[in-house]
Amino acid sequence: MRLKILLLLLFTIALSAKINAQETSERDIKLSGDYFYGEGVSDSQHTAKSSARDDLVSKISVTVKSKTELYQEENDFGLQSDYNKSSKIFSILKLKGLQYSEKFRNGKYQVIAYLSKEDYNRTMKEIADDVRDILTIAENMERDDGAASAISFFYKAYLKTILSPNPINFKSQLSNSEYNNVKTFLETKIQTFQKKIDYKINALKVDPAAQDLITIDLQADFRYKPVENIEVRLNLPGNPAMQIKSGKASLFLYEQPSELLKDFEIISQIYFNENSELMELHKEFPVEVRQTVQIDFTPIVKIDFTVKKNEQGMLEFIHKVNNLSVSRLEWEMGDNTFSNDQKVLHQYRKDGLYEVTLTVNGLKELKVKKQIDQDGVIHGEKASYLLSTEVKKYSNEITDWLIKAKGYQNVLKYLSDLKTTGKIVVGRKDNFLNPEICYVVLFNKESDMVESVISPQVENYRIDLSLSERLEDYRKKYIGKTEIWLTIN
Repeated sequence: MRLKILLLLLFTIALSAKINAQETSERDIKLSGDYFYGEGVSDSQHTAKSSARDDLVSKISVTVKSKTELYQEENDFGLQSDYNKSSKIFSILKLKGLQYSEKFRNGKYQVIAYLSKEDYNRTMKEIADDVRDILTIAENMERDDGAASAISFFYKAYLKTILSPNPINFKSQLSNSEYNNVKTFLETKIQTFQKKIDYKINALKVDPAAQDLITIDLQADFRYKPVENIEVRLNLPGNPAMQIKSGKASLFLYEQPSELLKDFEIISQIYFNENSELMELHKEFPVEVRQTVQIDFTPIVKIDFTVKKNEQGMLEFIHKVNNLSVSRLEWEMGDNTFSNDQKVLHQYRKDGLYEVTLTVNGLKELKVKKQIDQDGVIHGEKASYLLSTEVKKYSNEITDWLIKAKGYQNVLKYLSDLKTTGKIVVGRKDNFLNPEICYVVLFNKESDMVESVISPQVENYRIDLSLSERLEDYRKKYIGKTEIWLTIN
């Protein structure tokens, strides 16, 4: 009996010592200043642990944010551009050394999640070491193969820096520069790379089954080399981001254009598909760059009108427009009468030729003219809407000057000067791999004047720019004239 009492007493003392030790441990966690801690209480053990961890993360975030703001006040270079999402960051981060202390009282779990500041600093050091290792690999790749091949590694290093509220220093072997806060340097480097990407539109395609869906074949080059590891999207509602592979991507426009030439904003960011905690940071902190790309819809837009005499002897004028959103039609009937109807019924009072003009959406470049007689027979047509982007862009600067130019030597000197500044490439037809995209300057040596300037080829015809006249074979009209071929850059 005495032995049982003695054993029970020893067990009570041991249990009391354990409780005292646990209470001392909790007191130490809360009062020593050596720990970050959070608390959670719930009927569910899992919920209590989650609440305690969330509370811990919140307290770390508050501490970090206050230190960051103080650091920014005391230093010229900022520490973090945005730490409002610091709770999110620390929820993503795998905090090494995180521990839990649990009690079950009054039917509830009481949990303390705690992390020593020494373990926290160890985690931050490991992040900094990872960043430097990745940057070393990235700089070696940039030195050997160029920035385009290394940009995804620079971006990964940038994402890693977000995990650390402390500035990470790095000495670049490429530039021999010391960066006290490499995050700022990386963000600038990534943005600069994206801004220097050269975007061009290779082709536009219209889906036969869905006329409102236009596919835009995009070419992306960096220093004349195809881009990889970038994704882009048109800054329009619902437009998906598309990855650029080997310098090519297809973007989608879900509406028909209302004009021939329009600027669109493209948003680019680094393509990232790593299955890690960095993916969450990629979603929260992407380095986006906005650029403007001009799209010329001339190759897919067609406007025309037909004329026929109905049973009552009236002429019916009906517009035909493909791949263009029409908001307004303006008819000039050639006899000082006008209409905005989609189908016009008209009758001429006198015999003769009348120049009928259809203008779409009030734009002078969306205009087609036809000469018809009183019976609706077409005698000629002009199609100014077929002018290309380059014609519209440089018409005053280059093509208009050429159309009015006199003197063969003056023309050659003018073109030579433009070639020197990089605005044009000039030569003979056989100097060009693709003559169809060239302008043709036709010079009359007898009059010592430019006879005409012919546009690049559109389908199977060209446009006489001085007359806005469609020509399927310009040589028939300009026999024996001297040809000067050029492209406008």
